[in-house]
Amino acid sequence: MGLGIFAFGIKLANREKEAKQYWKQTEGVVKNLEISKSSSLSRSHSSSKWSMSEVRSSAARYIPVYEYYVDSVQYSVKGRRSTSDPQAIKAGDKAVILYNPANPGNAMLEKTRLGRAFMVVGIIFFITGAAFFPLFC
Repeated sequence: MGLGIFAFGIKLANREKEAKQYWKQTEGVVKNLEISKSSSLSRSHSSSKWSMSEVRSSAARYIPVYEYYVDSVQYSVKGRRSTSDPQAIKAGDKAVILYNPANPGNAMLEKTRLGRAFMVVGIIFFITGAAFFPLFC
């Protein structure tokens, strides 16, 4: 599993590297924030009744949507990072957008480092699995 995550990270990192070398850049502006709700389930134990109860909570996450123009045509791209604080990202905030000149709708933020993050997580999973595998065999 760790090697699969690591390989996916390499693929993303290569795409990011290629984008920085061959794609063009333009300025993007935050047009709006998309709201994504994620819910989590937690169980709590009541010692007086010896019963389990489920508590659902949902937290809103805000994802910026950037607008950019190439040859007077408007495009948009979602940011990859979300935040729980809607004041952290405001409409009008600017960022550098990298886009594929052959297909300007294919774009990403310049400061994306998602590939490296997946590679690190993959290595951690692999090392942890390798360390604990002998204990279960």
